[in-house]
Amino acid sequence: MFGFTGFVGSISAYAILFSNFGIETYATRLLAADREALTKKTMGVIFGTRSLLAIALIIPFIAFGFYYSQTVSEQLFFIFESVIILVYAFNLQYFFVSIRDVRKVAVIRTGSAALVLVASYCFIHSPADVQYNALIGSSVTLVFFLWGVVHAFRKLPGAFSFPSFSEMRGLVRDSLPLGVSALMIQIYHSADIVFLGFTNPGTQLGYYTGAYRIINLISAVPGLIYLTYIPDLATITEAHPAAKTTREYIAAVIALGIVIVGLSFYFSKEIITIILGAHFAPANTVFRILLINVLIIYINVAFAHLLMAWGENRSYLYVVSTGAAVNIVMNVVLIPHYGINGAAIATACAEAAVFVAAWRYLRKKFQFSLAKLLRPG
Repeated sequence: MFGFTGFVGSISAYAILFSNFGIETYATRLLAADREALTKKTMGVIFGTRSLLAIALIIPFIAFGFYYSQTVSEQLFFIFESVIILVYAFNLQYFFVSIRDVRKVAVIRTGSAALVLVASYCFIHSPADVQYNALIGSSVTLVFFLWGVVHAFRKLPGAFSFPSFSEMRGLVRDSLPLGVSALMIQIYHSADIVFLGFTNPGTQLGYYTGAYRIINLISAVPGLIYLTYIPDLATITEAHPAAKTTREYIAAVIALGIVIVGLSFYFSKEIITIILGAHFAPANTVFRILLINVLIIYINVAFAHLLMAWGENRSYLYVVSTGAAVNIVMNVVLIPHYGINGAAIATACAEAAVFVAAWRYLRKKFQFSLAKLLRPG
């Protein structure tokens, strides 16, 4: 079950990405820097654009699902999973970040993930129940997102209106570099699962996607820290590496990454057994390899994300494109010979390439150096 659901989840993640295509990231930085833009009209432009893009992607997603599926249950899973593509149009994370209320973002993310996990444990008992896994995820996520929508609209001035075509086109144009960047990130985060879905669709894929579910939870933490700091990071205009906020942010992300990854690595067997079950014990090796990748993710969030915070969207696009290219090449080279372990190594190599490219740009554009970061004061 984990193999099939993980593969479909990776495909739907691409659809969600295209329905958003950098709009959320662009809106987060825009509204964090300009609080006066926080109106129902602005939110209407964002919501309307994302909704139309989502609807346009649902049809080919379901068509692919019917082509790929072998049972009626799998076809139903694709249908239920398609709902989540539209549900993400209701995600107002950018609003809560702009008003510096990241706690609600954390509540929505962790609350929905925890409730999905509990509901899946209670209602999913066999592969025959596979379609309900997607239904549970879509329903729970929608409830949490709607809670956020109600809370946000109570605070926003003005009247809600559906955007014009020119407004939607302008938003897509402005967010395009970040959209392409998000696509590159998605490639080196999930191309391995897609590749395995076509080459190793059996038990090995199940082990990999099962381990990856835990990895996704651990990897979400640094993003929350970034959202906490971005309103302050976006206002830095000079001496970027020496700024107190920059140094605090980098230290917080990396220190937390070392602690979380270290503990997860030490207790990896116990984590696998408790969350996935004893029959997933063979996934321990690939889980540990993926944990090394997670540590590099924390480092990349600490450094590469600074390019986004400081408006260097094209530089960030180049950085993550480097990671995507390395990931594709390494997947082709390693997966045929080393299976799921090769996929995990390929992902770690991609993250390492992202760090090297990000550090190069930070040194060139903002004069980053270890000496400036470690200098007292």
